[in-house]
Amino acid sequence: MDEGTDNYIKTDNNFNKMLFILHRIKVNLSLIIIVEAGIGKTSLMIKLSLILNNGEKLLKIFNIHPSITD
Repeated sequence: MDEGTDNYIKTDNNFNKMLFILHRIKVNLSLIIIVEAGIGKTSLMIKLSLILNNGEKLLKIFNIHPSITD
């Protein structure tokens, strides 16, 4: 995955997801994104973070999956 998300495809659906995420952040609600693997959850969050932080990478990604142990 391109960490800069230069090739990120901006669609109406992705834009709506970003608005939904921003709304939940604004009203201080928790957000958990649970969907199938490989549909672009991480890329969406990286792109949103870059947009909000003027291109500076401040987002720390922690993927949770069944193989994670203490």
